[in-house]
Amino acid sequence: MVDFGTAVTFDVISGKGEYLGGMIIPGLGVSLDALSKYTALLPRVKLESPREFIGRDTKNSMLSGVVYGYAALCDDLSARIKLKVGVKAKIIGTGGGVGLIGKYCKSLDKIDKDLTLFGLNLLNKRS
Repeated sequence: MVDFGTAVTFDVISGKGEYLGGMIIPGLGVSLDALSKYTALLPRVKLESPREFIGRDTKNSMLSGVVYGYAALCDDLSARIKLKVGVKAKIIGTGGGVGLIGKYCKSLDKIDKDLTLFGLNLLNKRS
């Protein structure tokens, strides 16, 4: 499962439902904020779809880099995870940012924006 939220988290679950491990990466919005905060001349940019693959101005260059960069990151890490655990692994995208980034990721087998919330609700009902 790849959750595109404040952080991008990869959670690997076995066919038996066992948690095998994961990865945690700064989210798309956090990355855009860091570019403006920690560089001298880059502006604050609202996260949205880039107009084109290669940006022609600063704003769209930042958006293109973050959106296409994270899509490539998702696709590559998903491929590596599949090699590690088996090619039958399914990659599910979720989280608040999946609506934006999901269309750029080739590796997502399914998109369920509310999967994390659904899981938390199930846990809440158990307690």
